[in-house]
Amino acid sequence: MAGYYEDYVDRLADLHNDCKKVLEALPQRAIDWSPKSGLNPIGVLVVHIVGAELYWIGDVVMSEPSGRQRDKEFITRDVPSHELARRLDDSL
Repeated sequence: MAGYYEDYVDRLADLHNDCKKVLEALPQRAIDWSPKSGLNPIGVLVVHIVGAELYWIGDVVMSEPSGRQRDKEFITRDVPSHELARRLDDSL
């Protein structure tokens, strides 16, 4: 069973690295851009990914409260790509 969890974490790390590569290539206006009203910009989606992972792995699986404030994830703006990348790294 340990192999399953190692593979899971490795896959999350791969997905985080893919996200970070995309973020590095984008200007801030693209990170905060929404294609239309009611749709989330990339920066919001990254913050939500981090929050969801912390909740499901930390709160649910490990019983370690993350202090997640889900509603605040969806009002994220002006977070630079390097900060979003750091949050992805920290969540692993």
